[in-house]
Amino acid sequence: IREKPQIQLTAEGEVFLFRSRELLNNADTLVNEMRDYGNLQKKTLKIGIPATIGTIMLPKLDLMLREELQCEPEIHEASSLDTIQSVREGKLDIGIVLMEDDRYPDLDITTLKETSLHFCTNKYHPLAYEDKVSPAQLINEKIIVFRPGQMIERLFERYNITPKYFLHTNQLLTIRRYLQSGLASTFQFPEAFFNQSDIVTIPLEKPMPLTFAVIKRKRSGNYKLLRLTYQLIIETKDLFLEL
Repeated sequence: IREKPQIQLTAEGEVFLFRSRELLNNADTLVNEMRDYGNLQKKTLKIGIPATIGTIMLPKLDLMLREELQCEPEIHEASSLDTIQSVREGKLDIGIVLMEDDRYPDLDITTLKETSLHFCTNKYHPLAYEDKVSPAQLINEKIIVFRPGQMIERLFERYNITPKYFLHTNQLLTIRRYLQSGLASTFQFPEAFFNQSDIVTIPLEKPMPLTFAVIKRKRSGNYKLLRLTYQLIIETKDLFLEL
């Protein structure tokens, strides 16, 4: 039916359009399944994970995927933002990341655990016994930034403070040693320093919530193996994140 200035579908047309979309979606799924039979011969997946999360989940995750799914994961270490972008572009199959929001309609996103950014320092630091720390208390702190540090930069913008940068590094072990020596402090999620008895993590007065999440692209290839891996990570999250 043509009604100025647009075309309106009849009832039969609506049914036809619905069924056509359904068939096309089923066809895409079938193509992915058939492609997967070939991919299953090699059983490889590209998984992106930031170094800070890797210290918690690796190599346990790698071993579990090899044992449970006979999968050979190809681990790519990158920041959360870079991992998200690589998954969206199809360069990675799965990402395990820290997210501030879920504004990505092209991704399947499943929360693994809620956390937040903390002020992390030596247990003998003057602020070590505080329940929370305020922006004013952090102005003169020597801060080590874990590269690339986009989340921490946004934190400083939110607090409207200019920190005294002590060091930029992408080595969590280096940060731990500086914190243990009492020479500097950092901002990180507390799980990164779990079981470090000489390091304390203190909540911020103005919280910056973060989410551990596993992500994959919607309607992605390597369908069956990807789906099984994605589900296994979700089902076994407590092995890694129940701290």
